[in-house]
Parts: sequence; structure tokens; C-alpha cells
Amino acid sequence: MPELHTPDEDMRLLRHLIETTDVVTLRDWRGAQGFLARDGDVVHALYLAPRARRRGHGRRLLHAAKTRASRLELWAFQANSAARAFYAREGFAQAEATDGAGNDENLPDVRLVWTRG
Repeated sequence: MPELHTPDEDMRLLRHLIETTDVVTLRDWRGAQGFLARDGDVVHALYLAPRARRRGHGRRLLHAAKTRASRLELWAFQANSAARAFYAREGFAQAEATDGAGNDENLPDVRLVWTRG
């Protein structure tokens, strides 16, 4: 995936998420490893530091959100095949695909939805 934002833009987004959503962080002895930000059934962000990926941390953050919801939805870029594969393994199904005209990055994306079975 291309670098889409400057570090300052990323920090502004993170501050906005902290102020407006329910944020759960994952920390270990090295510090912050990742976070999940959601508002009701909408997951606005799930981020893991590169060193924390492929260790089950994303699954743990997502499962914590699932325990408090009967439905979750989120958006992923169509080109982010790793994220889409992760969400598929976690039971999310594609509900919508767009050409990206409605997102800030103007990149094609998909809306993924999980519902408690």
C-alpha cells in the first residue's frame, strides 16, 4: 500500500479517533503495539505496528470488539489484500464495493460486515 498521509496528518486522525470513538489499545513491554477504534458497530481503524503483525494481536483486538457487538462493519482498500484476507478469516463478508470516489484517498474500497452467527 502506498504512503497516503504525512505523519502529521496521521497524528491528527489519531487524535480525532481518540476524541470521538471507543479506542482499545494493545501494549506490551515495548510500548503501544496497536489499536482498534470503533463507534457502535462501525470499526473506524484497526492498526498494528509492523513488529506486532502476524502474532494474533489483530485477532485479539477484533475479538474484543466482537464480544460487545452483534454486528461490525468496516472499510478496507480493495488493493489491501492482506487486510481483506485477515477480515475474511475473521468472518467478515463483502457487502459493497466502490470506486473510491467517496473516500479521502480516492482509492477503490470495500465495505466488510461481520454478524454474530
